[in-house]
Amino acid sequence: MQRTIDAIPFSIESVIERQIRTIRISNHFSNPVLIERSHMLVAMSMRSTLDSHLTQKAMQEGAELLEQQNVIRVSETRDRVICNTDSTSHEARYVIAADGVNSIVAKTLGFPRPRLGVALEVEVYVQNNFDNCVDFDFNVLPQGYGWVFPKSDHLSCGVFTLRRNFPQIRNYYESYIRGKTFAPEITESTLSGHLIPLGPRSKRLNTSRSILVGDAAGLADPLTGEGISFAVRSGILAAKSLLEENPDLYSAELNATLLPEIRISRWAARALYGAPSLFYNHIAAKPFFANSILNLFAGKTTYRQLAAKALRKPWRFLT
Repeated sequence: MQRTIDAIPFSIESVIERQIRTIRISNHFSNPVLIERSHMLVAMSMRSTLDSHLTQKAMQEGAELLEQQNVIRVSETRDRVICNTDSTSHEARYVIAADGVNSIVAKTLGFPRPRLGVALEVEVYVQNNFDNCVDFDFNVLPQGYGWVFPKSDHLSCGVFTLRRNFPQIRNYYESYIRGKTFAPEITESTLSGHLIPLGPRSKRLNTSRSILVGDAAGLADPLTGEGISFAVRSGILAAKSLLEENPDLYSAELNATLLPEIRISRWAARALYGAPSLFYNHIAAKPFFANSILNLFAGKTTYRQLAAKALRKPWRFLT
């Protein structure tokens, strides 16, 4: 999303595989709405490629990369943080924990688990060329949606649900993908599952020596399941607070900026996924709503600003 690209303080153009200018949404494959623009709406990149690019940039700025060491425990003293791995230990003045939704740092420091959803992602290879279009298909599984994202030489497909305990998710994915026009052309696929945090672990996401960011903090968008934009923005806030040598600034900034966004997104997710056909037909398929979501992705508006518009003039979302 453009809001993520704008937040990163250097170019990631070299790892962008596709620039998407068309988005198609539907309600269980019916009543499709096509949104097209002359400018880029969404940029596509493989996560491993993006992660490698960000790592290289950090190393160019002086970071040291330590590989093949699994963190097993983090503890704090009055003026230090001790990070124990399966082979050694490290000490530092501060730690920024970006170790994902199953964060060892968060667990050993006593933070509660976040609310969780689940996603099933499948890298799909097809025989012929495919559309340069992103698909969002609502109402293809309970409390969630299905997606198709075109990459350089394959499609990233999947389903996302607000339900964490959902053993039938693979069956729903297979049913969903059979409904896509490219299904008969699939030659190869690779499947992976992901837990998606749907809300912060707590209002205070730091200690005196440690800060949780991104998925480790529980910061993902409950409406979409997307987490990179919140990870980037929380990482920047964490770095700024440590430059001031005051980790408490981090949680204060989150409570003033990102956490209200996540709360409103969670309300929207409950409305959309609780009654998907009703919400889609009367709101989501309307031009004003579609344009508002695109402006959100582009960083031109926020969930709070959209909520304020909805409260002032709710009828606009029905047209």
